[in-house]
Amino acid sequence: MKECSIPIIDQIDGLEILKDNWYSMGEGTAYSEAERAFYKGYLLGLVFGWGIPIPFIYPVPSGGIRAEWDMEKSAVLYPEVLLELTLHQARLSCGDLDIVESTNLTDMNKIGIALATILKVEVK
Repeated sequence: MKECSIPIIDQIDGLEILKDNWYSMGEGTAYSEAERAFYKGYLLGLVFGWGIPIPFIYPVPSGGIRAEWDMEKSAVLYPEVLLELTLHQARLSCGDLDIVESTNLTDMNKIGIALATILKVEVK
C-alpha cells in the first residue's frame, strides 16, 4: 500500500485556498476553519489511534473530504479504500462495497476497526 508522504495537517490546510465555486460549473464551497479542524482531528485520530497509514486527501465538490488508500496491485478485491467524511457522516467503502456508514462521528471505533482490518494493520 502506498502511504501519502504529505502530512494530514498539510493536506487539510491546503483546502484553505479553495473558495466558493472552486469546482467547475460553480460547484464546491469554501472550507471553514471549523471544518478543517474537524477533519484534521478525525483523521489524525484514525492514523495515530489505530496505526493506519496516512491517506491521500481530496476535496469533494458536494462538501466534505475523501480520504483514499491505494492498495497494492495484488489486492484485486479492494483496489482502493475510500473514507468519505462530512461534518455529519462517515462512509467507508471498498470499490462498490459499502463497509461502514456512521452518523455518530464521536465514535471512531467502527471506522477504525474496519480500516485496520482492511488495511491489515496490527491493532495494539
